[in-house]
Amino acid sequence: MKPSRLACAILVLLILTNLPYLIALLMSGDGYVFSGFLINPLDGNSYLAKMYQGWEGSWRFHLPYTAEDSSPGGYLFLFYLFLGHVGRFLNLPLIEVYHGARILAGIGLWLALARFIQAYIPQADLQWKAFWLAATGSGLGWVAVLAGQFTSDFWVAEAYPFLSCYTNPHFPLALALILLLMVPGRQVPRGARLLIDLAMALCLAILLPFGFVIVMILLALRAALQYLHHVPVDWGRFLATGIGGGGMALYQLWLVQSDPMLRAWNLQNQTGSPPLWDFLISFSPVLVIAILGYVKEKDAWRETNTALLAGWLLGAAILIYLPVNLQRRFLLGYYLPAAVAAILFLGNWWSGKQLQRAWLAVWIPSLLTNLVLLGASLGGIAGHDPLLYLTRGESEAMEWIEDSTPQDALVLAAPQTGMWLPAWTGRRVIYGHPFETIHAAAEQATLEAFFSNWDYNQQVAFLHARQVQYLYIGPREKALGAVENDQYTVAYQNKEVTVYLIDH
Repeated sequence: MKPSRLACAILVLLILTNLPYLIALLMSGDGYVFSGFLINPLDGNSYLAKMYQGWEGSWRFHLPYTAEDSSPGGYLFLFYLFLGHVGRFLNLPLIEVYHGARILAGIGLWLALARFIQAYIPQADLQWKAFWLAATGSGLGWVAVLAGQFTSDFWVAEAYPFLSCYTNPHFPLALALILLLMVPGRQVPRGARLLIDLAMALCLAILLPFGFVIVMILLALRAALQYLHHVPVDWGRFLATGIGGGGMALYQLWLVQSDPMLRAWNLQNQTGSPPLWDFLISFSPVLVIAILGYVKEKDAWRETNTALLAGWLLGAAILIYLPVNLQRRFLLGYYLPAAVAAILFLGNWWSGKQLQRAWLAVWIPSLLTNLVLLGASLGGIAGHDPLLYLTRGESEAMEWIEDSTPQDALVLAAPQTGMWLPAWTGRRVIYGHPFETIHAAAEQATLEAFFSNWDYNQQVAFLHARQVQYLYIGPREKALGAVENDQYTVAYQNKEVTVYLIDH
């Protein structure tokens, strides 16, 4: 692949994955403040809350959405804690650091993808076809939308390069590391290659421990295939990768099992896999072509790289339906082997104009889900979706909370407001996230009852029992039925929000 052409392709991808964010910012107007997130704002705000902990100087993660976190914390989510330290060092807003990291990670993924494709597809005329399909494609979820269904290719960002680059920084960075660890290292001296593999594996285990598990499975599969094909096995790279990421992965596993708070969080962290029909739609047409190719062409199983792609596809398809609470994590990067294998088989079956027509027949339908996704983002922007925007009054109230309350203050607010407060103020809340709030369902139900049904005496009893220091009442609280009450002491007020100081 020519570097100049690759640079142009990356520029196009940067525009596609960032222009909606710029539009959202420009569309804020005088009455709204853009959150910085266009997809999955719930998790996006949780990443920002982790960055806030780093900005405060911490290298230990604590559950930001749990009121009573007595845990000493641990070295989890170090990537986002690191970004928080970067924000403090550079004196930049955390959301700008977040998107800067997302952009850089996207560039890294596209460069790694080009390197991976060059290693796995020798034919130059197929490499660009594979790049564009893998970098911009998705499933047939747009067809499911016409039938009133919402499939995984709209929201399982870690499975698709485009959606990963559009969503957050750690998914594309993890995918880039996986691809680079799967590329032969003949162009680098062996000693340097082993050190690079060790460092990349460590970074991958920090970013996504499941990504490290996937890489080790694939490397073990490659070693087995090389042995069967009488090809020398590079055990050095296998061991360097295992040593590099193994310690961190085991530490994180031990931590979440030994710390009661983190164990409770992990039990709630359920990421189940989609039903089979959803899975097939979300990875078609490339998965269908790949399956047909491996069924039709027996020789594909005899070549190490193509057999490895088949192992990735088959192994992950089995693992995502194992009875574990993190099934969906095995879909990490799943679109990549499907797209690369599909192009390999198209190249075997056709050439010239026939190949071009076949590629377009696959690529164009694969683009449409992402185009629908971008259109949905623009719709949310135009309507100032309350999951994407704060009102100006909410933003000003949160600025006051950040500037004028103790760092360990506990604020009671509606469940949706609780999503924002730890990310924008660093303050604790009763509820704000279905995984990172311990006993999340009960806490959410309690808050909804607090604002909609409880009288003043019930509220005061709860506020004192939970040692709440500030009561926040804004538009989201009023939507649940909350009313302002002059029996509380007003600490801050604007046209939309009142923050009460709770005397103990």
